[in-house]
Amino acid sequence: MNKSIFFLLLLLLLNACNKNLQPHQPAEAPGFEVLVIDEKLQKELAAKNVFGPQAPVPLSRLRLVRVRHIGFDERPHQGEIMVLDACAEQVKQVFQELFARKFPIEKMALMTAYNGDDDQSMADNNTSAHNVRVVTGGTKLSLHAYGTAIDLNPKINPYLAINDSTGVATFKPPAGIQYANRKLDRPGKARRKGMAEEVLEVFARHGFYGWGGYWDTPIDYQHFQVSRPVTEILADMDAVSASTFFKQMVQYYNQHKTPIEDALDKKKTALGFQHQSMLEFYQADPKRFLKLAHD
Repeated sequence: MNKSIFFLLLLLLLNACNKNLQPHQPAEAPGFEVLVIDEKLQKELAAKNVFGPQAPVPLSRLRLVRVRHIGFDERPHQGEIMVLDACAEQVKQVFQELFARKFPIEKMALMTAYNGDDDQSMADNNTSAHNVRVVTGGTKLSLHAYGTAIDLNPKINPYLAINDSTGVATFKPPAGIQYANRKLDRPGKARRKGMAEEVLEVFARHGFYGWGGYWDTPIDYQHFQVSRPVTEILADMDAVSASTFFKQMVQYYNQHKTPIEDALDKKKTALGFQHQSMLEFYQADPKRFLKLAHD
């Protein structure tokens, strides 16, 4: 055999063996991606009342997450949701899992499609996240303003406020009253689809372990969130540190099945800083905070 041919074959064989020894890298799922907010979308967000002077985080800290979802027509659709940069990758993974499970989501459009009107979005059963607005019935900025809260199939998973004096329940959207009974399976009726109770653990495993269905009043079945103390710290951090801390938070929860902020609050109290908020405690000494979070 010609020496040059022999060495060429040997080189090809070694290259093939080397490829087989490399760890398998799963391909990125098509239709799922995390993108920065481009100039066109920036202008649209401001024009459609979704982003403005009240915003607690700049547009540079938000990410557009494009996903695929199964509709109630049992067909795949392309959707979009906007969240804080620190949790964008985890949000993408949430919807990858929901897509793989064929969990139905009717619509996923940015709040620009509704001029920032939450009532319109809920009535349209639209799944969304970022929207600079105050909490329903209050004055404090909602976690949606930070991009750390997600509303899932709002008509099927309604917001429910109970009047303390009269006991009268108000549903948002109003059509959500037909889902006041939260049973998935009912005698003689088809199994309900798209209800939040089916996917609590999916959101929890990716850092959104706060669910409005656990609240007493109001009860917000559609609502999944990162806690306010963690959200405020993520917003105060630089993007890289926030992403690292959020990953750490997710790992802690999955290992201990308890929120990292609860453990940090106990450590803060033990050090004599019980009167400081979690954000104040972080700002006073970020290195100490991150060390306590790591230990």
